[in-house]
Amino acid sequence: WCNGAAWAYEPGAGLYWQDAWIEVGPCATLKNGASSKEALAPVIEGDASTYPNPFTDVTNIKFKLSENAHVEIKVYNYAGLEVRTILNKQLSSGHHKVQFDGSDLPVGHYLYIIRLEKDAITGKLIKE
Repeated sequence: WCNGAAWAYEPGAGLYWQDAWIEVGPCATLKNGASSKEALAPVIEGDASTYPNPFTDVTNIKFKLSENAHVEIKVYNYAGLEVRTILNKQLSSGHHKVQFDGSDLPVGHYLYIIRLEKDAITGKLIKE
């Protein structure tokens, strides 16, 4: 991973973790072509957190926005296949908590990506 630069990747078609995510942009270049030195301050403040994690049926994803933004949160399995979009809407700045119901999913490891226009962050989920 490019030091947490989730925007540099998208789901691939491989069956294994290293093939399931393909790099779509170099680590030192942002989506809009600006170098990392020219990057704007991140919209997501700090890291996102999940609790409980590991989870059995339901878990919560918490994050903080420094400004209003359109937020999309998707969950992927480790093969890189999208499992679910759990949020796709405009949110105001501040603290947010999104509940993810994974009761219908098999036991395993999952990845969530919180995407905004100017920022993204990833995290792991473990279903027991």
